[in-house]
Amino acid sequence: MRLVAFGWMKLILFCAAFLEVGLCQVVLNPAPSRVVGQLQLSGSTAPNLAEGRELNSPQGIALDMAASPPILYVAGTGNNRVLAWRNASAFANGAPADPVIGQKDRFSTQPMGPGTPISGGLSSPTGLAVRDRNLYVADSGNNRILRFPSPFANAEQLPDRVIGQGNFTSSLPNPGGRSASTLALAGNNGLYRASLAFDAAGNLFVTDPGNRRVLRYPAASLNANGPPADLALGQRDFLTLARPLDSSLAPWSRARW
Repeated sequence: MRLVAFGWMKLILFCAAFLEVGLCQVVLNPAPSRVVGQLQLSGSTAPNLAEGRELNSPQGIALDMAASPPILYVAGTGNNRVLAWRNASAFANGAPADPVIGQKDRFSTQPMGPGTPISGGLSSPTGLAVRDRNLYVADSGNNRILRFPSPFANAEQLPDRVIGQGNFTSSLPNPGGRSASTLALAGNNGLYRASLAFDAAGNLFVTDPGNRRVLRYPAASLNANGPPADLALGQRDFLTLARPLDSSLAPWSRARW
């Protein structure tokens, strides 16, 4: 189990539970009071039959605190989808998600994306972030970030913007070569965990593990597909792939589940 994110709403703490394949809500006491992703607090350590409530190796979590009540988003990485709960402060044990994002229905869990029936679908989503009611998803298996505009107001839950690729039909790492516009979130060496975060000015920061760097995308660029980053941390420029001084301390460890 690891702490992923928390919000000060009724002093509630959220945690993603890798081993118990669930998401717990803890209200200032050592024991969880509610759980989503499983029907009860104890029992199965494996994902259930997929029906829109189960979590398989959740790798990312985000809260939309601008919504009232707050909305909870969870990346169900092993099920290739994101689940969302409309009321993050009052869900019930085993509650099904309201929308399921990245799949055609609540029962499908196969990797989606370019070359599949849903080019805007998800393959091993990891990091999540919310800005202006829009959900940003690190679609790691497709080497891209997708923006889903106001998922609860968009019945089709389809992305309208892509970062890391020039269009919705490409999924290769660093297409055309490493640059300010490419990402390497998966490749021959496996899948990497990616994280997303916004600063107060609306700039998007993205960990790009396969390229050993963190990228910043200016807020003004996020309304176009395939925008270039304007800052790279961890490398001297956008083209370099410098080796770490101590690979045992490398922060781009591959995801395992």
